[in-house]
Amino acid sequence: IDPLRQEMFESQNLPPQLLALLPQFGLRVTLFGQPVSMAQEIAIVSAFGALMISLAVWMFNRQD
Repeated sequence: IDPLRQEMFESQNLPPQLLALLPQFGLRVTLFGQPVSMAQEIAIVSAFGALMISLAVWMFNRQD
């Protein structure tokens, strides 16, 4: 959702001063105080999804 929100705000032709204030209002995803780029967000979500699918496959293959 955050990348879509960023694109929406950037397409509104808002002044650069206002765009600079957006992170203060919690409108950017940060990790350890650093803003996360769209590519990093995609990588994090993909890695988490792959981990969850791997765990699900492992749990379904376990015999009781």
